[in-house]
Amino acid sequence: MPQSTRLRSALLISTVLAVPAFIGCSSGSSAPPPPISVTFPQGTSTMIRQGQSLTITASTPNDASGKGVSWSLSGPGALSKQTSTSVEYDAPPAVVSNEMATVTAAAVADPSKSAAFTVTVTFPPVALVRLSTDTLTNSLGQHATEVEPDTLAFGSAVVSTFQVGRIFGGASSAIGFAASTDGGLTWSNGLLPGVTTNFQGGGVTCNSPSDPAVA
Repeated sequence: MPQSTRLRSALLISTVLAVPAFIGCSSGSSAPPPPISVTFPQGTSTMIRQGQSLTITASTPNDASGKGVSWSLSGPGALSKQTSTSVEYDAPPAVVSNEMATVTAAAVADPSKSAAFTVTVTFPPVALVRLSTDTLTNSLGQHATEVEPDTLAFGSAVVSTFQVGRIFGGASSAIGFAASTDGGLTWSNGLLPGVTTNFQGGGVTCNSPSDPAVA
């Protein structure tokens, strides 16, 4: 075989063998960017009292756009002071039992990515208020007792009446009352005069009144 023919054959073989290696090195594909996520640096739940406010902060790792989050609320209360990274949750001014609200932060760049923050709104413990005390000393009464109340409320007005100094055989030593004009925040109380000989009788002869009622 002439030398020129052998040279052309060698060049052809070298080119064919080099093609696969060249194709393998020419791949320009790259890994996809990491997905966006939504997180709460302070945790995902808390408890606050009725009427209080709470600032909730969210972060969006891998959010190349920097658009942050949008906010929504499910449950009692309201949202205010909204930004792309934080919001204020305002609890309702009054609740009758513990209530739960859910604040959701969704990534603006990818709304399918979101996270939920749970707020439990608690009500303060109810304080007991002493409305009346038996101060009588008559011999028939079982003192330090006030029983059989009857109570009526209308709007913010509340009136209650009851037996004071219960007598063992029935009835009582006097009739007491308690009244409020502001829904029970403050009270006035005392004994009804002119009902029994045991308290400001004013000439009455009854010493054991019974069955008081508010009408």
